[in-house]
Amino acid sequence: MDLAELSLHDHYGLRGNSANVLINPGKSGCQPVDTLELYNRTIVLIVVIFAVARTQTFDTDEVLEKAMLLFWEQGYEHTSMNDLFGVMGISRQSLYNTFGNKRSLFEAALDHYRINNIDQVLQPLEHVDSGIQNVIDYMELVANALGGQKQRIGCFYVNSNSELSAFDSFAATRFAEFYQRIKSAFKNSLTNEVARGWVPKQNIETMLPMLVSLAYGMPLMAKAGASKADLLQAAETASQLLI
Repeated sequence: MDLAELSLHDHYGLRGNSANVLINPGKSGCQPVDTLELYNRTIVLIVVIFAVARTQTFDTDEVLEKAMLLFWEQGYEHTSMNDLFGVMGISRQSLYNTFGNKRSLFEAALDHYRINNIDQVLQPLEHVDSGIQNVIDYMELVANALGGQKQRIGCFYVNSNSELSAFDSFAATRFAEFYQRIKSAFKNSLTNEVARGWVPKQNIETMLPMLVSLAYGMPLMAKAGASKADLLQAAETASQLLI
C-alpha cells in the first residue's frame, strides 16, 4: 500500500476489517457503518423502487369496460388473452396482477355489467313503491336500448347464459340467480300494484313467466336482427296484458 492509499485508509478509518465498514458522514465527521446495515437499507430501497414502478397507472373501470365489451361481442370461448391485451391496452403482467386469469377477468366483467346495466334497470322494479308503470317502463327501455345498438350484440348476461350454462355449473348458478332476480322484480311491482287496488286480468303467478320470457327474449330477437319497431311492439303487447 503506498502512502496515498495509507492516508485514505487512515482518514476514513478503513483499517483491519475494512471490508466490513463504509463511510457514514455525521456531525462528528466520517464514521464507519457496518455493511450489513447498508445492505439491508439497499434491499429496502430496491423494494420501494419496484413498488413505485408497479404502481397501477390505469383506470380499472375503464380497462374492465373494454374487456367487457370484447367478451360481450365475441363470447367467452372466442376471446383470447391476446385479444384482451390488445383491447385493454395494458401489459400482460398488469392484467394478471389486477384481474388474475381469463376466467376471473370474465367474472369481473360480468359484475361490471351487472352494476352498470342490470342494476340500473331492475332497481326501479325492486323498489318498495314500484308498480305496473315500472314494468312498462322497463320493457320500453330495454326495447329502445336493444333496438338502438349499432352492433346487435344483445345482452351480455343473456349471451353468456346461452354460451356457458349448459356445461359450466358456476355460470349456471349465477344466471339462475339472475333469472330469479328478474322474476322477483316483476312480482314485486305487480304485487305492489295489487296492494293499491289493481285487479289483474289473470293471476300474477301466471303472468310472471311471460314477462321474464320477454325480458330474455328481446335480446335474442335483437341479435337475430329484429327491428326496433318489432321490439317496441313486443313491449307494447306485454303492456296491454297489464292494463
